[in-house]
Amino acid sequence: MAFNSNPLSLSIPQATLDAWVHEQAPNGDARSRRNGTPVNRSLAYFTVDDLMQPPKPWREFFAVDRLRDAYSLPDRWRDTSSRITANIYTFIGNYLRLALVLMLCVLYKRPVALLGIIVVAKAWDWFRLNSADVDRQGLGYKISYVAISLFTWGILVYAAVTIALLIGGSVTCGVICLHGALRRPGALKPKGRR
Repeated sequence: MAFNSNPLSLSIPQATLDAWVHEQAPNGDARSRRNGTPVNRSLAYFTVDDLMQPPKPWREFFAVDRLRDAYSLPDRWRDTSSRITANIYTFIGNYLRLALVLMLCVLYKRPVALLGIIVVAKAWDWFRLNSADVDRQGLGYKISYVAISLFTWGILVYAAVTIALLIGGSVTCGVICLHGALRRPGALKPKGRR
C-alpha cells in the first residue's frame, strides 16, 4: 500500500526497505516470504495487512488429524517465543475469531457489563453525531465532552466493564499463548476428508 510523502513520513523505495528488513532479521528462520517480498517474523513488524489475512480452516488450526505431530512441549523459552510468533503470523485470522468468541462468552456471563459497553458506545456515537458541526474550541463543546466522559466513567465503574474486559482479555491471551506455544509451526496440513 503506497502513501503520499509528507513532513511526518518518508518515501522509501521498496528495495531499500527490503534490504533494511533483511539486515534487521534476528535469524534466518524468523523470516518468511509473502507475495515474493521477504517479511521479518517479529511482532514489531506486524502490519494491518497481516491482520486482514483470512482464517485458515479450523481443522488445520487445531490439527485434529495429526495431534501427535502438530503439538509438543517446547524445549526452552526461545523456542516458545518463536513458536508463538510464527503461529500468530500463520493463524491471525483464527486467533481474532477465537478472541471474539471468548470475549463474548465472558460478556455473556456478565450481562450488565455487556449492557454497559453498548450504552457507552451509543452515548459516544450520539455525542459524535451531535457535535460534528460545533466549534471544538468553544465552551459548550468542552462542557459536553467532560459530561460525556464522566458519564462514561460512571457506566464503566457501575457495570464493571473494565473487570469483564480484563478477564476476557486474560482468558483470550492465555488460550492464544497456550495454543501458540504448543502448536508446532511447521506441522503437516490435515489429511483430506474420507
